[in-house]
Amino acid sequence: MRNTAGYGFARETVAWFRREAWSVLGGLICGLSLLSSCADHSYPGEEALTEEIELTPESSYPIIISVGNSILDESTPDMASRASSFKHPVYVYSFKKDLATDFRITTAENHDVCLIDGSKSPTPTLQGKKAYVGTEEPYLVWSEEPTTMYYLNNNQPYDVYGYYLDGLELTDEAVDRTQEGIRLKVNINGRQDLMSSKAVVTDEQLKQANIPANDWALMREQCFSGYTAASNIQPMLEFKHHLTKLVFRLYPAVQNAWKTTINSITVRAKTEGYFTVAHSSVGNMGVNFSETTTYGELPLTEADGTPLLQDTYRPVQEGVDYSLPMYERPSVQVGDCLMVPPGETTYVCEVQMTQLLDDGTLHSFKNTLQVTNGQAGFQAGNQYTVKLAIYGLQEIGVDVSVEPWLDGGDVSIDPDEEMGAQK
Repeated sequence: MRNTAGYGFARETVAWFRREAWSVLGGLICGLSLLSSCADHSYPGEEALTEEIELTPESSYPIIISVGNSILDESTPDMASRASSFKHPVYVYSFKKDLATDFRITTAENHDVCLIDGSKSPTPTLQGKKAYVGTEEPYLVWSEEPTTMYYLNNNQPYDVYGYYLDGLELTDEAVDRTQEGIRLKVNINGRQDLMSSKAVVTDEQLKQANIPANDWALMREQCFSGYTAASNIQPMLEFKHHLTKLVFRLYPAVQNAWKTTINSITVRAKTEGYFTVAHSSVGNMGVNFSETTTYGELPLTEADGTPLLQDTYRPVQEGVDYSLPMYERPSVQVGDCLMVPPGETTYVCEVQMTQLLDDGTLHSFKNTLQVTNGQAGFQAGNQYTVKLAIYGLQEIGVDVSVEPWLDGGDVSIDPDEEMGAQK
């Protein structure tokens, strides 16, 4: 059962942070001013940091992680929407902020090096520690014991990583922890939205905590730790999409287009890749499909993952103004959406169709389409709407447009070009 006990705890703790921040802040900045910026982000020494403040076990600070830019405004109206976007667990790692940190070390082996992973969960795992996005508050809630995580009392800063598998279940055999980072072997089916994030302290957080601008660099060196938590500066995960999102829509090209029904759409694409979810160099994080030649057919489904409804998806019949340009006419979305590997310039799609003939019989056929995005290719984090203009038995026109998911633009191919119909 999902654990929600942490919601109230998180709210009360953050409120306490805000009440106490001013009393702690003066000593904090004095302590930080004694530091020099360490090029390797290594622990600068207990004496330098405890000159003004001494942390004891009784003053440990809990680790409270938010999702999105919501820690700055608890009245953010889209909290429920954000939680609904994360229907499955978020996984969290946290490692010592040091160039010499070894990502093979687990929390069970050395809590100082690996602050958070799944190795001390009731069922130990090499993956990150499971959490859920709150429905009423913007914080992650740990789903397994321990349900509260604390910074260590040695002022050591830590990096915090989060990743999202969208329901994809992995065993420890799929987890490769090396000295430099952690990657997962993933096999996608077109349904998973793979995302990851590394928390970085923002200017807004520093302003909210009333940190003087000339102390920002020193404060960043100490993120994230008990010291920064004392000023209510906690990790915030801004997730990045690593796959390409395809949406399919049907447009009536001719008046009898409604007689054609789409019963399935599949996209041929690579299905096996490696997802780097934590690394000493953040530029190496993401999903890489270049190391494999494993291809498969990714089927478009309904929103619940079931196969497309049969005898359902056809172009609009009534009230169509055929004087309008093709893609300004009313359209019908087919099924849900499809998540595919990015980087391709062309996807091969197979469309299974039926057409109602004049004698009242149904004719089944398939059409193979080359869905192309020119030299730009299909990019991670973009949503592409594949617009299918239905002419009849032999012909489908194709137009591709980019719509906001993370960013956008416009591309198209000739919608009148016949695309290799096959019976």
